[in-house]
Amino acid sequence: MRFSSRGNSNSLLHSLSLIVYLAILLVFFAIGISTMVIGSEDLVTSQLQPGNWGGEHIHMLITDTRVVFEFDCAFGAIEGRLAVDAAGKFSSLGTYTLEAGGPGYPGERPPSPTPSRYTGKTDGSKMELRVLLIESGQKIGPFLLELNRRPTLEKCL
Repeated sequence: MRFSSRGNSNSLLHSLSLIVYLAILLVFFAIGISTMVIGSEDLVTSQLQPGNWGGEHIHMLITDTRVVFEFDCAFGAIEGRLAVDAAGKFSSLGTYTLEAGGPGYPGERPPSPTPSRYTGKTDGSKMELRVLLIESGQKIGPFLLELNRRPTLEKCL
């Protein structure tokens, strides 16, 4: 069998072209991955430190295990800590329960919690919060809160 030198050079050229092509793909892949990682800083989450937040018509208490809300005529809760992304945004499922004014009566059923989504944005010392009642679509808020501010509540009578 006889091989021509021209056939070997074509084969070598083809192999080198394939290697260069794969190297270029690898570079673009690496650039794409690094762009995705850099662009995903919104996915990075942290948790707000425990403490009291207050505002007009709202009080929020963040503990190690839950977030508790008190409104003028309602209360709510989120089980677990409030996780915020790198931009300070958050969205958590919880409950919202309307309160009836006045004393309770014997045999009266307590109000039922409504599944809710609490959303907003914070810089760590100020916060804007909204509540969405999932079943009805009713939106409540916005509420403006500040860390360590005394809340101003007007409880239902």
